[in-house]
Amino acid sequence: VYADNRFTLNKKGGLVAQINYYYRSPIVQGTNTYSAMSNLTLSISKKFLDGNGELTLIGSDLLRGEMVRGTTQYANQYNYTESYGENRYFRMQFRYNFGNQKLDNGRARDKTDEQKRL
Repeated sequence: VYADNRFTLNKKGGLVAQINYYYRSPIVQGTNTYSAMSNLTLSISKKFLDGNGELTLIGSDLLRGEMVRGTTQYANQYNYTESYGENRYFRMQFRYNFGNQKLDNGRARDKTDEQKRL
């Protein structure tokens, strides 16, 4: 299951929040059994500099749900695995749109022969 929601908190001020959630139920794969996994990511963005700049704060795997737990039972062997990669992070991101934002979109193009036939 995957859910992605984007909320405009202040349209005039350019403030946006985003929530992403991912869930994978427990699975059986051959002789292996894996536990459920999930990931909750939250971000908040603010536009400034006449809409050309944007600062975003992001937090990923806030509930630490992307831990992989697996068991294997074969013959008289029982193995248990637990691993957690570099999934949890906090990041600050800055984006700026360079260039002339007032450029004309270009001339109107004539239809090509193929477009005229349709």
